[in-house]
Amino acid sequence: MRLDRLEEQLATQASAADVSSLRPEFRGELAELRRETREEFAGLRSDLT
Repeated sequence: MRLDRLEEQLATQASAADVSSLRPEFRGELAELRRETREEFAGLRSDLT
């Protein structure tokens, strides 16, 4: 699977998650995990170019 397709799938799944039902501390954790994932993908993408 191509990296851009995988990134698109992850973004779709993350945006579809119902964050409003999470407790506030978990919302913060989820936001942090999303940020870290975006940073990792950016690093992978720059490694490939």
